Amino acid sequence: MAKVKFPLLLLLFAPFLSAAKTEEKLQDYEVKLLQKDYFEWKKETWPLEYYQIGFFGLSGKLDNLDYENTIQPMCKQFLYSAQDLLRRKSKYLSVRENRHIGLIASETKACIEGIDLGGHVFAPINFAENSLGQILAYFEDEPNPGRRFRTLQKLPKHFDGLARLLEAGVTSGKTYSVEAIARLENQYKSVGVSDFLRHFRNLNETSDRAEKLIRENVMPRLRKLREFLFTKYRGQLRDEASVVTGLSGGQKFYGACLEYHTTIHDITPEEVRQNF
Repeated sequence: MAKVKFPLLLLLFAPFLSAAKTEEKLQDYEVKLLQKDYFEWKKETWPLEYYQIGFFGLSGKLDNLDYENTIQPMCKQFLYSAQDLLRRKSKYLSVRENRHIGLIASETKACIEGIDLGGHVFAPINFAENSLGQILAYFEDEPNPGRRFRTLQKLPKHFDGLARLLEAGVTSGKTYSVEAIARLENQYKSVGVSDFLRHFRNLNETSDRAEKLIRENVMPRLRKLREFLFTKYRGQLRDEASVVTGLSGGQKFYGACLEYHTTIHDITPEEVRQNF
């Protein structure tokens, strides 16, 4: 009889063991699906940055600059999904899975708070993050003329989007410091038709279409952005490089930046200097 007990126990507990394995597979699937969806969304939202680190299949696209209407709502969706998954299944997930889902929650929460604080109005036009420089470098590197042309078609809207963000910064009193854009003026003033057109030479009909697009759409929008940046916007640049003392609500804004880059809640500048 003693030999029969163990198989009987297995039979008794088999439904529970099977359910546990099914639950484990479901957890793995949910984690992988959320990670995949989040990563794909980030690549689609900021393709220029991902292109620069080797995701060449994203070429022909430009970064989404619509933070309030598209990026923030998506961040809220991903934050809810990550928090829901952790709330329901954290104790069943591996340490690594918990860390990955926690990272999604941390990133999206920081994105939402950053937009609420107006961080998105600091458009990628500064000495460290220069959208025009990235675009010119892209045209140098991209070998496919079709992809180059698709990118060219998106440039007018992209330049308009940069101008809108900067304009919103002027309105809200959140602008770069003098030092942040001082090095960019020569580049913006020196870029001309030939800097784009030379990437479309000897392409027959495409060359003609590219030249027309550059002269009638791309360059007028770039000149408009340049004029705004180095006249009205420059007149509103803050005198102090520090965001803490140079911006209204700067201390809170700086704290949000520290939390985003360190993923540590309520970390202070002193702790960063001491430990990093």
